[in-house]
Amino acid sequence: ELGLKNAPFTDYTDAYWVAEETNLFTQFNQKIKPRLMQGNADHYSVFAIAPQPLLIKLGVLLNDLNNVKVYQKHREPSTWKWQTTSPYIEYILREPTDKTKIPVLVFSLSATITHDRIRTVLGDNVSIWEVTTSSAPNNDFLKTEALLSDFRLTVRNAFDKIKLHHGFTELHIFPAIPVSASVELGRVWMPKVDMPMTIYDANKAKNDFYKTMTIK
Repeated sequence: ELGLKNAPFTDYTDAYWVAEETNLFTQFNQKIKPRLMQGNADHYSVFAIAPQPLLIKLGVLLNDLNNVKVYQKHREPSTWKWQTTSPYIEYILREPTDKTKIPVLVFSLSATITHDRIRTVLGDNVSIWEVTTSSAPNNDFLKTEALLSDFRLTVRNAFDKIKLHHGFTELHIFPAIPVSASVELGRVWMPKVDMPMTIYDANKAKNDFYKTMTIK
């Protein structure tokens, strides 16, 4: 268990994100990393519930080299167990017409993120790439491990395409994705070859999205 209990901060303050990110990094290095380095843990099952930026950061810490299985909390039925079947769903990467501006990657999976919300935060000088699904976004669509595997492939493809057009610059991430996909987004990201990610989170106290942390 890696959470910070009884934190005195709220998630619309910069202090919250600094404290939570520092705690996650520290606890991971104290409790998890030594086991990985010593070979005492051949496998980790991950059951993660937290704000999306912290889940992405956890995925970065776990990285893609370790034997990790990430689970999803389903609403119907209420279980962590992966389902064996689901309706046909395909991930779609929508590319901007103009690829010369500030790169933004939007994930409209568990909910739709309209582009005007992005421009309210970053202005009009943005090239918005978007990952969505062939069905209407909803918060309980990710039922099977196969869908999670397809998500990883989609993210890898998106990272590569965006870097090809924009170079090694800052990539602004606006996520509306299930918890397991948040972790896997972080695991797919490779620090030596991928663009730095600045993660945004939606918060009513901030009137919508605001910057939480940058992963380099």
